Amino acid sequence: MIKYKYEVTGSRLCGEVRVSGSKNAVLPILAATLINKSVSYIDNCPALSDLDVAVEILESFGCSVFRSCQCIVVDASHATYHKVPPGLAARCRASLAFSGSSYARFGLAELASPGGCVLGPRPVDMHIDMMRLLGLEVKGLDSVSVQGNILDSDITLPYPSVGVTENVMMMAARGHACVCIRNAAREPEIVNLAAYLSALGVGISGVGTSHIVVRGCGECCREVRVRVIPDRIEAATFLLAGAMSGRNVMVRDCFPCHFRKLSSLLYNMGCDLDIGTDYVTMRRGLLCRPLKPPVCVVAKPFPCFPTDMQPLIMPLLCMITSEKSQCVVTDTVFPARFALCGELEKMGARFHMLRGSCVLEGLKYKSFVAAKNLFSHDLRGGAALVLAGLACEEGSVCDIYDGGFIERGYENIAEKFSQIGGKVVVKLIQ
Repeated sequence: MIKYKYEVTGSRLCGEVRVSGSKNAVLPILAATLINKSVSYIDNCPALSDLDVAVEILESFGCSVFRSCQCIVVDASHATYHKVPPGLAARCRASLAFSGSSYARFGLAELASPGGCVLGPRPVDMHIDMMRLLGLEVKGLDSVSVQGNILDSDITLPYPSVGVTENVMMMAARGHACVCIRNAAREPEIVNLAAYLSALGVGISGVGTSHIVVRGCGECCREVRVRVIPDRIEAATFLLAGAMSGRNVMVRDCFPCHFRKLSSLLYNMGCDLDIGTDYVTMRRGLLCRPLKPPVCVVAKPFPCFPTDMQPLIMPLLCMITSEKSQCVVTDTVFPARFALCGELEKMGARFHMLRGSCVLEGLKYKSFVAAKNLFSHDLRGGAALVLAGLACEEGSVCDIYDGGFIERGYENIAEKFSQIGGKVVVKLIQ
């Protein structure tokens, strides 16, 4: 169902923009506040629709939730067990994290079918398998319930899933068992969640590596405060916008160490970057010099090139490739994540699919063509269309129709682009 129309005008970008807190970090932390029989203060929270869903889920458990500017305060001292309402679960993939926190708090949990972007199959089988390996009793097929006591466990994930790693970490907080997670996810968001759990008294070591050890602390009842890390995907979005249609675009309040693969890729293409501890500036990109396309871009789990940045770099690659100088893009995390290609084709992109990969062959014309019938199929694909629209001929206007995907992961995207000269107007469709 279409909810918004984004009118994006071809613009030349310059200036400074600040990055908000990470969507992918704050959602599991909010879920984890259910574990705490006291008050949790979560700083640097962005204003996103997915957070609104997480807050509603917490309130359904009986938590009191307050928001003051960028701080969310959760008082879970009087929370009671409750199944996550199916209507809320269907609106947010991160609702799955509440199965981990619900078990950690009450010894009971139910896995609801999660929503989120449609990126191909995203089964919960691995969550269930790992719960069984922890010694828990798992019942049901369509609706899965979990109970029992966690045993000392040494488990190996068949794939370094972020969601499964987060759930096991939260579930292991209950009781006093020692749980070793091998082939664990290494993303910065995992480290941020571990900081919150550690503040509650949970013993955690090895975060940021593929071998995490969690020692439960029994009941968690502490007033704690944690700060959400900057959103590395949002930072990448503005950095890529600068590479495509700007010069001297500074992205502030970010951790460049969290997206080194992207910075290295852009540098090797020929971009001129200035990288500090909490900022990165795209000094010169495609507007200033020809860029050399990479032979391939492969999205894999952290610390490799992230799947969430794969759609975002596609417009830039379209602009610098050709039939004689192609680039192959492969996503090993979500192999079906190429719905964006059909929309870029409307703007003049040339490509062909090959065994689950996309082979980019440049543009039919000198730049992207401003199209009036573009549709976002998921969060990052929608943002990528905004980047392509900004890179159109200056003054031309694209119309992007969106079902609420973009607002799930970007706080005030139109206002932020305006700070660097980008013209993006968001209109609500009645």
